[in-house]
Amino acid sequence: MKIGDRIRQIRLHLKMTQGQLADGISSVAYLSKVETSQVNPSQRFIEQIAERLQVSAAYLTDARKVNYDERITEICKRYWDNTYHFYGNRGAITEEDVAFLQLQAIETQTSSIYLKLFSVLIKYYSVVDYKMAEELYQLSTYRVSEQPECDEDRKYLCYYYMACGNTKFFTQEYKAYDSFYTKALSYSELLTDLEKGMLYNNISSARGATGDYITHYFMLEKSHDMFVKCQDDKRAYSTLLWMANSNFKAGKVELALSQLEKAHVYFLQEQDSRQLAYIEYRYGRIHQGTNPGVAIQHFKRSIELYIEAELEWEGITPCKRLVELYVSLKDWTNVEIYLERLETIVEEDKRPYQHLLLLHTRAGVYLQKNDEKRYEREIQKAIQYAIDGDFAVEVARFADEIAEYYHKKGAYKKASEFYQISMSSRKQQKSG
Repeated sequence: MKIGDRIRQIRLHLKMTQGQLADGISSVAYLSKVETSQVNPSQRFIEQIAERLQVSAAYLTDARKVNYDERITEICKRYWDNTYHFYGNRGAITEEDVAFLQLQAIETQTSSIYLKLFSVLIKYYSVVDYKMAEELYQLSTYRVSEQPECDEDRKYLCYYYMACGNTKFFTQEYKAYDSFYTKALSYSELLTDLEKGMLYNNISSARGATGDYITHYFMLEKSHDMFVKCQDDKRAYSTLLWMANSNFKAGKVELALSQLEKAHVYFLQEQDSRQLAYIEYRYGRIHQGTNPGVAIQHFKRSIELYIEAELEWEGITPCKRLVELYVSLKDWTNVEIYLERLETIVEEDKRPYQHLLLLHTRAGVYLQKNDEKRYEREIQKAIQYAIDGDFAVEVARFADEIAEYYHKKGAYKKASEFYQISMSSRKQQKSG
């Protein structure tokens, strides 16, 4: 590959215009001639361009003669050896490392190197930019072989599946999320205890999202036990919160409260606003059916703590619960306040599942206001959106809801139509 081709390839990969790259170095016209091999650039030009592209000058001029396998392997090993010891990827890898790996991912590599590259890049971006992670996943489907040739490749294939699973979680494609983590489970004997804990935790989350609550709780317990074994208190208590959620749903309120209180004490000491926000939400859920006033205070505090943690989008769920509570209290002023707030968060978040919840919430408001036509239109829109997005659990739940609504109205044909949709969706969940 000629130097001009390489400069252009890296520039496009970094999404830079010719003007941005050439600024202060040369004219755009001169850079264009370099990229099309019409002129031979000076060493000074190459050094300046290389610095702006965050690569070495040698990478531009002698790339074919340099073998970067050792550096790729060192970065990827360092990342996976450390990533779960840091929260949110911080400390596990540098921006320079990421830029280097991204450039290598568009080069021709061996299958072993591709596994290393894409496992790290997809996992890294699944946390910091899930849209970029999805782009990398799509690219990886053409380059990664799922036929490992040695134990090291098998381990990196496991990491690759876990990374892809993370991306599907953030894009809320829960079937794919479950599928990738289930594949990773086949290689779990190659993982450390901490990595196993994370694997079990994600399988639990995936099974909960797809309606398999028995496996969900079983994997939660396995995850919790593994974190305790690793003396990872933060993750152990975080898992305890999810166990409390499952126990509350199963009607084991006292056990759920006991688990919440243990976690609450720990996260107060840690001053962890995000987890404290979630705990406030869980307290609100426990009180929602018996003491609406107390529940409202917990939900409001949850939203405040999410804002404090700079995670306003996570306040979607308590905001939704406030809408439900104010609807039940016929407090239409506050219904509109929190519905508007919910719409703002969802619009900024842009994830399909949150949009689905908004459609359902809005439908519920219309029903309580006795605006039946708008309720029917909105709930059917939510069902169609759930079908299009492959949210089988929600398809069944929403279809049951409107079927019961039509049954009570004596519209039995309509009710039957939606019961059929619900049954079909439940069969799909079982077969999936």
